[in-house]
Amino acid sequence: MDHLPSGQNPIFIALSIVIAILAAYAALEILERVKTLSGTERRNWLLGGAGIFGFGVWSMHFIGMIGYMLPVNVQYNYPVVIASILPIVLAAYFVLDLLARPSVSITQILLGGVLLGLGVGGMHYGGMFAMEMNATLSFDPIMFGVSVLVAVGVSTAGLLTLTSGFMTGSPYKQVVTAIVTGAAIPIMHYVAMAASRFTPEANQMQMMNAPLLPFGNLVLVNVVVVATLLVLSLPALLNFRTVEA
Repeated sequence: MDHLPSGQNPIFIALSIVIAILAAYAALEILERVKTLSGTERRNWLLGGAGIFGFGVWSMHFIGMIGYMLPVNVQYNYPVVIASILPIVLAAYFVLDLLARPSVSITQILLGGVLLGLGVGGMHYGGMFAMEMNATLSFDPIMFGVSVLVAVGVSTAGLLTLTSGFMTGSPYKQVVTAIVTGAAIPIMHYVAMAASRFTPEANQMQMMNAPLLPFGNLVLVNVVVVATLLVLSLPALLNFRTVEA
């Protein structure tokens, strides 16, 4: 049976990239603070940083999913959607803990890249199984493998950029690193989407004409974007309060 045609809304692609860059910048802000802390305070900031970064990456993924266009109506199992954030939060915690150490070896960077890549991949594919529609989801095995390799590769490249002497001493290093790292994260998402195959169910031989963006999804996008911006602004707010104090 033929697969359903699909496409991406370019506005949502751009929005997802911006969200990913902001998530990377927020994580870098928290990482700088964690490097100066120890004990319980350090652990709490690591948890907060992992949560903020994980939520930002998850938002990037979910916005990209809502902008994914299929000729059938798509709903989401929200408990599964929410649970899909766990892999990236756990991976982010261990990677931030690793990067906050006084020195990081190349072996540790490679390990961190694998963990972060698997966390992003686990979040992505876990979130995709939250889709509910009159079609069966499957994956092209070769493209699936490529998407996992891309996730690990771009994660490792981001960590290498962060830990190298790239732009050492420049006041813009953190911004540039966030752009490089954040822009790389959505690459895995869109490669993984290219691996997806949607087959109409036997009793749905005739495809429905689904709206480009249902009103409910539009409201959901607004809620996710506003919540994401609020969460990602927390590091800047906390730094401002620290300076004021």
